[in-house]
Amino acid sequence: TDLPIHGYLIKPVKPEELAAAIAVATKRFQDSQALKEEADKLADALETRKLLDKAKARLMATGLSEEEAYRTLQQQARNGRISLRAVATAILKQKPS
Repeated sequence: TDLPIHGYLIKPVKPEELAAAIAVATKRFQDSQALKEEADKLADALETRKLLDKAKARLMATGLSEEEAYRTLQQQARNGRISLRAVATAILKQKPS
Protein backbone atom coordinates (compact mmCIF):
# COMPACT_ATOMS: atom_id res chain seq x y z
CA THR A 1 0.00 0.00 0.00
CA ASP A 2 1.05 3.56 -0.63
CA LEU A 3 0.80 5.49 2.58
CA PRO A 4 1.32 9.24 2.55
CA ILE A 5 4.30 10.65 4.41
CA HIS A 6 3.27 13.39 6.81
CA GLY A 7 6.75 14.27 8.02
CA TYR A 8 10.22 12.96 8.66
CA LEU A 9 13.07 13.42 11.10
CA ILE A 10 16.84 13.31 10.71
CA LYS A 11 18.94 11.57 13.36
CA PRO A 12 19.86 12.37 16.03
CA VAL A 13 16.34 13.24 17.10
CA LYS A 14 15.81 15.65 19.97
CA PRO A 15 12.75 15.11 22.18
CA GLU A 16 11.35 18.58 21.40
CA GLU A 17 11.72 17.92 17.65
CA LEU A 18 9.93 14.59 18.01
CA ALA A 19 6.96 16.16 19.80
CA ALA A 20 6.70 18.92 17.19
CA ALA A 21 7.02 16.43 14.31
CA ILE A 22 4.29 14.25 15.80
CA ALA A 23 2.00 17.27 16.19
CA VAL A 24 2.59 18.36 12.58
CA ALA A 25 2.15 14.83 11.22
CA THR A 26 -1.06 14.39 13.21
CA LYS A 27 -2.47 17.68 11.90
CA ARG A 28 -1.54 16.81 8.30
CA PHE A 29 -3.14 13.39 8.67
CA GLN A 30 -6.35 14.93 10.05
CA ASP A 31 -6.39 17.45 7.19
CA SER A 32 -5.91 14.75 4.57
CA GLN A 33 -8.67 12.64 6.17
CA ALA A 34 -11.02 15.63 6.11
CA LEU A 35 -10.23 16.21 2.43
CA LYS A 36 -10.86 12.55 1.65
CA GLU A 37 -14.20 12.64 3.45
CA GLU A 38 -15.19 15.77 1.54
CA ALA A 39 -14.16 14.19 -1.76
CA ASP A 40 -16.22 11.09 -0.92
CA LYS A 41 -19.26 13.27 -0.10
CA LEU A 42 -18.89 15.19 -3.36
CA ALA A 43 -18.54 11.98 -5.38
CA ASP A 44 -21.67 10.61 -3.71
CA ALA A 45 -23.58 13.84 -4.40
CA LEU A 46 -22.51 13.73 -8.04
CA GLU A 47 -23.63 10.11 -8.37
CA THR A 48 -26.98 11.00 -6.80
CA ARG A 49 -27.36 13.91 -9.21
CA LYS A 50 -26.67 11.63 -12.18
CA LEU A 51 -29.26 9.12 -10.96
CA LEU A 52 -31.84 11.88 -10.46
CA ASP A 53 -31.20 13.25 -13.94
CA LYS A 54 -31.64 9.79 -15.48
CA ALA A 55 -34.82 9.17 -13.50
CA LYS A 56 -36.19 12.57 -14.52
CA ALA A 57 -35.41 11.76 -18.15
CA ARG A 58 -37.26 8.45 -17.81
CA LEU A 59 -40.29 10.27 -16.38
CA MET A 60 -40.06 13.01 -19.00
CA ALA A 61 -40.25 10.33 -21.69
CA THR A 62 -43.80 9.69 -20.46
CA GLY A 63 -44.77 13.28 -21.24
CA LEU A 64 -43.95 15.08 -18.00
CA SER A 65 -42.03 18.36 -17.98
CA GLU A 66 -38.71 18.44 -16.14
CA GLU A 67 -40.34 20.28 -13.24
CA GLU A 68 -43.21 17.79 -13.06
CA ALA A 69 -40.78 14.88 -13.18
CA TYR A 70 -38.75 16.32 -10.31
CA ARG A 71 -41.89 17.01 -8.27
CA THR A 72 -42.97 13.41 -8.89
CA LEU A 73 -39.62 12.18 -7.55
CA GLN A 74 -39.95 14.42 -4.50
CA GLN A 75 -43.51 13.32 -3.84
CA GLN A 76 -42.61 9.63 -4.06
CA ALA A 77 -39.69 10.20 -1.70
CA ARG A 78 -41.91 12.00 0.82
CA ASN A 79 -44.72 9.46 0.57
CA GLY A 80 -42.35 6.53 0.95
CA ARG A 81 -40.19 8.32 3.51
CA ILE A 82 -37.12 7.41 1.48
CA SER A 83 -34.37 9.41 -0.17
CA LEU A 84 -34.60 10.90 -3.64
CA ARG A 85 -31.70 8.66 -4.58
CA ALA A 86 -33.67 5.56 -3.56
CA VAL A 87 -36.68 6.71 -5.60
CA ALA A 88 -34.50 7.41 -8.64
CA THR A 89 -32.82 4.01 -8.33
CA ALA A 90 -36.20 2.27 -8.12
CA ILE A 91 -37.47 4.10 -11.21
CA LEU A 92 -34.37 3.21 -13.16
CA LYS A 93 -34.72 -0.47 -12.19
CA GLN A 94 -38.21 -0.56 -13.71
CA LYS A 95 -38.49 -1.53 -17.35
CA PRO A 96 -39.15 1.50 -19.56
CA SER A 97 -42.74 1.74 -20.73
